[in-house]
Amino acid sequence: MAAERRAVNCRPSVPRRAGAAGEQPAIEQVVCDAVVAAMRASLRDGGRARETTARLDSVLRTGPVEFYFGDGAVDHAAIALARLLEAPGDRAGALAALRRRPYSIGCQPFLAASLRDEGCLAAALGDVRGAVRAYEHYLALRSNPEPALVGATDSVRAELARLRAMVR
Repeated sequence: MAAERRAVNCRPSVPRRAGAAGEQPAIEQVVCDAVVAAMRASLRDGGRARETTARLDSVLRTGPVEFYFGDGAVDHAAIALARLLEAPGDRAGALAALRRRPYSIGCQPFLAASLRDEGCLAAALGDVRGAVRAYEHYLALRSNPEPALVGATDSVRAELARLRAMVR
C-alpha cells in the first residue's frame, strides 16, 4: 500500500495539533483517507469493506473538487473505487464510478488507465458503444506508446476491432 500512496501523492492524514481545532482537512486529504481506508478494509476486513467503500463512493459523489489541477490523488480515487466495487461483482457500480471521474485543467495521470478499465467494464456489461468510445479515447492517448505499453495498447486495439465489428 505504501507504493500506491506514493504513486498518487496520497498519505493518510496525521492527527491534528492542539491549536488546529475546527480546521477542516483539504478535500484531497479527505479523498485520500477514504481511498486508503477502503483499500485496507478490502484486504483485512470484509465486513468493513462495504462500509468504507460506500464512504469513498459518497465522498466522490459529492463532487469534492471544483477547481482541481490534477496531481493524481483525486484522479486515482475513481479507479480505486471502481476496482473495489468490481471485486465483489458490482460491475455496473464500477462502471458508473469510472464515468464519474474528475476532469481537470491540468495533468490527468490516470485517464488512460481509467478509459481502459471503462472500456473493459462497458464491454462486459453489453454497452458496446460505450466501450468503443472509451477504447477510442484510450488509443488516442496511446497513439505512440512507450515499449512497456505496446502490448496493452495492441490488446485494446484488437478488442476495439472486435467491438466495432459487432456494431456494424
